[in-house]
Amino acid sequence: MGELAQGPGLGRRARLPVGTVAFLTALYGALYLVWEQSRWGSPAVRDLVGNAAFMPLNLAVVVLFGLGSRREVLDRGVRRALGLIALGSAAVFTGNAISVWHVVARNASPPVSWADLFYLSDSLLTLIALLSFPLARRTRLERWKFGLDAAMVLVGGGVAIWYFSIRPAAASGESSLVVTLLAFAYPLASMLVLLGVTTVLLRRPIDGNRLAFGLTLTGISAGVIADLTSGLVQLETGGRSASWADAVFLVCYVMLIGGGERYWRRPVAPQAAASVKRTRFQPISPLPYLAVATTYGLLLLVALRPWTDPVSGLAIGALLVTALVVVRQLFTVRENVRLLA
Repeated sequence: MGELAQGPGLGRRARLPVGTVAFLTALYGALYLVWEQSRWGSPAVRDLVGNAAFMPLNLAVVVLFGLGSRREVLDRGVRRALGLIALGSAAVFTGNAISVWHVVARNASPPVSWADLFYLSDSLLTLIALLSFPLARRTRLERWKFGLDAAMVLVGGGVAIWYFSIRPAAASGESSLVVTLLAFAYPLASMLVLLGVTTVLLRRPIDGNRLAFGLTLTGISAGVIADLTSGLVQLETGGRSASWADAVFLVCYVMLIGGGERYWRRPVAPQAAASVKRTRFQPISPLPYLAVATTYGLLLLVALRPWTDPVSGLAIGALLVTALVVVRQLFTVRENVRLLA
């Protein structure tokens, strides 16, 4: 099931081995990196090519995942997820097109434009797509737990972004309100996507397209890493991301295109309900605890430098109490898992 040996014209297409598009993407990416390292062209040309070079890859993701979403052999949740990923890549393509237009027509790369709206919508669509894949059965309590995890990640990430990025910029008076909001929005959106990735990994997908799903998830994870690192580079240098960040983006597209190609050309039918192993508990995601540790770590740093009585002492006490509560919670969860096993 899922072989492309039916219908006129499909035979010619099926002669190409699965993975051909991904291989061509990798070759395209290697050529782009060689060009980038050569430092050929003026800054304006390099800025233009840097924005336009990823647009064919955006379209490839749109086409492959769009075709995959039409494969009726796939589970309905998988098809919905593939369609959302295709829609998100179309949004990125639109954002890149707007950025290219600014470079060509206005000879400028504004810090804020309509492209930002499309870039951010991709993160939202990707998160919804991740949660659309068929996973182990979820109870209403587990949905509430995911919502609380997301809130903890947003609060913890927001505090770190405010402390390291927003606060210094506001003190210097160099950023507008919109720039400040975007400085919050981009990394927080990436963190939510990362939370979705960890949730999917911990739940384990019950769909049979393991390789395609693994490639897709790896591509999304690489995209999150590239977004976060390129944002840091732009914050420090005020310019385009470094070539190594572009290399991570290219890895993201190679993985995504490889996954989309397999979903389209080698789809696997859903497994029978009886053969699917259901988990009786939800494994622990480390991101909420990392958010707590980050927030209290910053609080401790500020409280101790310099020591301010009595605030510093109260901050240390709050940190110790919270750490003990978290450790106790981890022991409780571990005991519950042992009893359910």
